[in-house]
Amino acid sequence: MLRISKQSDYGLILLSFLKNRNNYVSLSSIVRKTNPPWRFLARIANILKKEGLLESAVAKSGGYRLTDKVAKMTIYDYLEIFEKDVF
Repeated sequence: MLRISKQSDYGLILLSFLKNRNNYVSLSSIVRKTNPPWRFLARIANILKKEGLLESAVAKSGGYRLTDKVAKMTIYDYLEIFEKDVF
């Protein structure tokens, strides 16, 4: 049985929330709708941004959105970001 960390779990929630959205979505609006701890989700978003899965914008209408790299990834590629030992 595969067990994943809370980071992987919340990261998947974040990515699925941003799926099919072309505009930037603020982190606070994601937290309101998905209910994870704000600081934890901010840390996860930062990791995903460094990995090239998210891009961010700072402005009144800023936030996060997915990059094209997400469409080319497998679940294994994603889990390697957060999990020490995938298999």
